[in-house]
Amino acid sequence: MPVPILRGNGGIALEQKDINVNVFSAAPQTCSGEKVFNPNISSTAPQACAAKRAPTYSERLDKLRIFADEAAEELPQVFYRELNGGIILSPITKAHPQSDPKNPLLVLGEYRNSPQMGRSIVLYGGSILRSYGNLPDEKLKAEVRHILRHEFTHHLESLSGTNDLEIDDAVKLNRYKASIHAE
Repeated sequence: MPVPILRGNGGIALEQKDINVNVFSAAPQTCSGEKVFNPNISSTAPQACAAKRAPTYSERLDKLRIFADEAAEELPQVFYRELNGGIILSPITKAHPQSDPKNPLLVLGEYRNSPQMGRSIVLYGGSILRSYGNLPDEKLKAEVRHILRHEFTHHLESLSGTNDLEIDDAVKLNRYKASIHAE
């Protein structure tokens, strides 16, 4: 079961699992040849120039959490009825169990409905970053919004006793399987 460790204003929980939060290297990092230090951190801990280093995985997950928080805040409160497990941002990359390892089909989000654990939505941050991590922020934000709304559609259909989106997802899975067998 995912363990929520961080909650944003929108209620997105970040699941703790293999997240490297150490953003400092052993050697001082420089910008234009000068050492750069954050005065809020011990003077022995170097900080990289933001313009010169790529964001860490943890920083990229934080950005996803912010985007997911914003997308969640756009939704009417009634959508959250019976979503007692909330929304979880997992750092893992998850391949669909029926996917081909040579051409993996990544799971970006998942709606869970369990008699023991209740109803929740999981966004797989690793899968999202692997699929869309190189997009500009606005496009990445739009993808996160789309994924979250897709999972909320599963939730609302579950509450209403319908499964149209599940059927649509199964059709897409069959298309994927047919495409990998055709290669």
